[in-house]
Amino acid sequence: MTGKAVDDVDKALGAWFPPGLPPQATFSETDIRDISEVLRRYGKDTWSRVPRIYITLRLIDVVSAIEVFLDAMITKCLSHSVNELYPRLLKVRTSDQTSLRSKQAY
Repeated sequence: MTGKAVDDVDKALGAWFPPGLPPQATFSETDIRDISEVLRRYGKDTWSRVPRIYITLRLIDVVSAIEVFLDAMITKCLSHSVNELYPRLLKVRTSDQTSLRSKQAY
C-alpha cells in the first residue's frame, strides 16, 4: 500500500483506532464486521477475512506483520495433505460416534 492508501485506511478506521489516542478497549461483533468491511473496501481482502487478527496486530502496533502471519497460516493449512487429514477426521468422527453410542446405552 502506498503512503496515501495507508493514510486513507487509517482515516477510515479512525473510529476504532483514533490517531494520537488509545484505541478502544473492546470490540463488539458489529465493530469487527465493520472493520472487516472497511478493510475490504480499501482493497485488503485477505486482511478483511481475519479481522480479529488484524485488530490484535493493530493493537500491538505490528499490523505490518499481517502478511507474514497470513502466509504462515496458508502454508500451514496447505502443508496438510488430504491423505493426512482424512484419517484424522475419520478417527475423530468414529470416536465421537462410539462415545455417543455408549452414552445412549446407559
